[in-house]
Amino acid sequence: EKANAGEISVGDAINLAIHEEMLRDPTTTIHAEDLQAGSSYDIPKLTQQTYGQIRAADEIIDEGHFIGKALGEGMNGYRPIVELMNTNF
Repeated sequence: EKANAGEISVGDAINLAIHEEMLRDPTTTIHAEDLQAGSSYDIPKLTQQTYGQIRAADEIIDEGHFIGKALGEGMNGYRPIVELMNTNF
């Protein structure tokens, strides 16, 4: 309803874009920490519940690990999305 009125938050817009792309292209994957719990700021929201653990990987707290994993996917024809919680620690 908010989208129809032209009132949508940045977070909701990002979530919508992620879901649209994952629905459109089965080679799109997403990597984030605490994905099952909603990740940071609820972005991305409900991806693991919707697309499963293979396409929506709930990663350990090791950014280098899942960035490398996403790079490997990209080199093999997948379209990974990486969400990093915070970079200030």
